[in-house]
Amino acid sequence: TDYRDPWVEIVASVPEDWAGFYIHFQSDERAIVQVALGAAGSEQRIVIMPTFRNNSSDRRRAMFVPIPILAGERVSINLMARTSNSSYEIGITGMKSGPDLSNFPFTHLDCGPFDLSDNSSLYGYPLLIDPGAVPNTWSPWVEMRISSYPGDRNNVIDGSSLLHQYKYLGVSLGCSASAYTDGATRETEVAYGPAGGEVSVVHLKDLTNGGDDMYWGGESGIAWFPWDQPAGTRVSIRHRESTGSPSDRNVEPFLYGLR
Repeated sequence: TDYRDPWVEIVASVPEDWAGFYIHFQSDERAIVQVALGAAGSEQRIVIMPTFRNNSSDRRRAMFVPIPILAGERVSINLMARTSNSSYEIGITGMKSGPDLSNFPFTHLDCGPFDLSDNSSLYGYPLLIDPGAVPNTWSPWVEMRISSYPGDRNNVIDGSSLLHQYKYLGVSLGCSASAYTDGATRETEVAYGPAGGEVSVVHLKDLTNGGDDMYWGGESGIAWFPWDQPAGTRVSIRHRESTGSPSDRNVEPFLYGLR
C-alpha cells in the first residue's frame, strides 16, 4: 500500500480570481502530489503530478499550472509516497486574472504513468525505455503504460487507452548524460494508434551537455502539443541516441494531459 496524506488545506479562500498558479516543491524523496478544490471532505482533484523531475536528484521544482481558480475557492493538497518518513514542502502562488492574463480553458492537469509498485525504490518512477546498444537505432514503439501493484489500470494517464479526451498532451523526458557523451544527440517520438499502426505526432531532438543530468522536465521542459484524439486512444513512444552507451542511452518519459 502507498502512504497517502490526508487532504491538507493550503489556501482557505482564494482572495481573487486566478488565471493559473505556480506549484513549488521541495522534498527528500520521490512522491506524487495532488491538488484539489472544494470543502473539507468533498475535495475534487484538479492536478496530479510528480514532485521530482523524472530521474532528478534536484529536490526543488516549480511548475506553472494553467488552470483558473475562482475567488473564494478552498485549495488543498495531498501526497502519495512509498515511505512514511520523508519530508515535503509545497507552496502555491496564484497568478491574478486580468486584462493582461486571461483565464486558460482547462480544468484538469493529469500526469502518468507512474510506477505504483509496492517497492520504495520504484514507486513514483516513470516508464523506462532502452533503445539498445546500436547507436542511432530507434527502439520499438513502447506503449505508455506501467502495469504494477495494485492492478493494471491504476494510473490517471494510462497509454493503453486514455481515460479522457485532452486538449493538449505534453511529454517530459529524463535521462543521464555522462561527460564522455558530451554532444550526443537524443531523439524521441510520441505516437497514437494501435500496435503496428503508430502515427507519430511529435518529434523531439536534444543535444546533451556532458557531466550533468539532462532533463526535459519541469515547467520549461514539458513539450506540449495539440491533441485531438478521443478518449480510449492508445499512446506510445520510441527513442534513439547516438552513443549506445549502457549508462546513457535510456530515457524516462512522463505524459501530461490538459483537459
